[in-house]
Amino acid sequence: NRILLIIEKFLKIHIKSQIENGANVIQIFDSWAGLLEERDYPNYIYTPTLNLVNYVKSLNVPVICFLREIKNYKDFCEIVKPDAVNIDYNVDPLIISKNIKIPVQGGLDPKILLTDKENLKKQVLKYLDIFNYDDLFSVKVAQSHQDMPEKSDSVKEFIAIKYLITDLNDREIYKTKGNLNEYYDKSLNDQLLEGFKILVDHYNIGDSVVAVMPSKMAFGKRGSLVNMIAPYTPLKVSLKIIQK
Repeated sequence: NRILLIIEKFLKIHIKSQIENGANVIQIFDSWAGLLEERDYPNYIYTPTLNLVNYVKSLNVPVICFLREIKNYKDFCEIVKPDAVNIDYNVDPLIISKNIKIPVQGGLDPKILLTDKENLKKQVLKYLDIFNYDDLFSVKVAQSHQDMPEKSDSVKEFIAIKYLITDLNDREIYKTKGNLNEYYDKSLNDQLLEGFKILVDHYNIGDSVVAVMPSKMAFGKRGSLVNMIAPYTPLKVSLKIIQK
């Protein structure tokens, strides 16, 4: 355990340096986790990884965990609470899709890249069908009540937000101007995209959120000619809730 504490100390230094030099997400790898028996998980996996996850979260950065061939992903996610989990190709993705309620990364066997195109397509579609990607994935990255305006009678029926929308390749689609807020009338159902409504309802005033929004909660099958968004395009959103 003393060795783990020393490793943890220096990993925290490394993580802080990574973030200070531009990393906007941290992934924690435990490539040999599958060698341990479950009775050893609390001391050698859960506790040290939880300490690192909490440290990353304290720096307002999302954290992904990859525990290769761990025997119980469900318990790990419930105890350690990463923002996302990376699975290996020896895990049954059906079990993961039923038991894990946070974003899932990975899972495909890299050896399929050496097979033909039809098999590659088949394996990719299998994972897309299992995980479906119909959910709105979001992470709170910061919370601040500084500069939050007092509600006046003239604006209390409005939602106020600041946001940036990009596609998954980080092409900027729309951004609120400067320090100005955008206001949306609560009584008009079609003013906000469905994904924005869910985020505003779920989070609190002062929260800053990063989300991946499925197309059905954004511009759907029609896309947007004005914003050059193709049909069925998922979006990345960075949102700050000013008033709700």
